[in-house]
Amino acid sequence: MKTTPKLKQIDLSKGTENKHPDIKADGKTPYLIKYGNEFSAGTFEKEDGLMNFDGWYGLPLQYDKPGTNRSYWQGVWEIVE
Repeated sequence: MKTTPKLKQIDLSKGTENKHPDIKADGKTPYLIKYGNEFSAGTFEKEDGLMNFDGWYGLPLQYDKPGTNRSYWQGVWEIVE
């Protein structure tokens, strides 16, 4: 039987330049993101002090709070089972 995953929206205004208290950068917790009007699913990891999303066309995508560093982050949702 298929189940529909539940999405928990992350409040992006709570983040700092490249950190967010509600995003688990453990490489295991799945997320759905909207970046530049496109959606992708993957996980976040910390590397060299930066928080990167690893599900973006095979490339790491650095998280920056919207409004910093020309950020195109429009939404992040944790996928909860």
